[in-house]
Amino acid sequence: MTVTYSTKMATRFGINTALVAAYLYKETQTNGKEAHERLWVRCSRKKLTAVFPFMGEKAVANALKRLTVYGLLLKYEYNDSRFDRTLSFSFTDYGKAMMEEKDG
Repeated sequence: MTVTYSTKMATRFGINTALVAAYLYKETQTNGKEAHERLWVRCSRKKLTAVFPFMGEKAVANALKRLTVYGLLLKYEYNDSRFDRTLSFSFTDYGKAMMEEKDG
């Protein structure tokens, strides 16, 4: 699998964060479900470690935390079962602008 990422994102937030953001953005655009006027995609840390086998679960968690702390990503639990803790992610307007920004 090939994931392309923005070098500006990698410079600002780190390579792991840029890779996770690029993957989630692509997934949101292709498989996202609309709720609350946003596109959301369900994705677990375990799935992200399968997509990026060179990253551990802690590295993925840190990347997701950076994306939410810096205001690029929203997270929410849209689950029917109280035992299911899989998060759903959506990009903020700022996050979309960052992802659509061209490297120059």
